[in-house]
Amino acid sequence: MEFRANNPGEMDDKLVFTRLEVEKLHHVKHYIDNNLEARLTIPLLSKQFHIGTTHLKQGFRKYFGSTVYQYILRQRMETAKQLLAKGQRVRQVAADTGYSLTGFSKVFKNYTGISPIAYRNSTR
Repeated sequence: MEFRANNPGEMDDKLVFTRLEVEKLHHVKHYIDNNLEARLTIPLLSKQFHIGTTHLKQGFRKYFGSTVYQYILRQRMETAKQLLAKGQRVRQVAADTGYSLTGFSKVFKNYTGISPIAYRNSTR
């Protein structure tokens, strides 16, 4: 059985994904959601779930509406915001979302417009 995304007008609409490939994409998404602290790269995910990198990237965009990296970033930053709002220490939030402390602070500020400490303090 084949599945097509409902994005008529997009160039990669001609790509066809089998049921198994769509299931693999859902497994990748589930894995990302439950392993935000892990090293998450397209080559590693591709190898782990036995799906080609091109199919992973194009299928993820087609079925979930964002790139793999955009999805990982959004999930990590939204999780970080929740943890900071609960008063968790920035160092621990960084570790829980797969970043070093300095890397996390830069990415978080770029994503939200304020530092992690300022965000945590604003939610108290």
